[in-house]
Amino acid sequence: MHKVKKRFSEKYRSQHFFSTQIKIIIIDSLICNQTVVLVYAF
Repeated sequence: MHKVKKRFSEKYRSQHFFSTQIKIIIIDSLICNQTVVLVYAF
């Protein structure tokens, strides 16, 4: 039981890390796009 729980938490942690990385990439690209839009606006 404990072993399964540990494996599950490791899997969850890696999934969580992956989703966090995706969020960071999306936020970075959004910020870059906004900067480009601002540059074009000026």
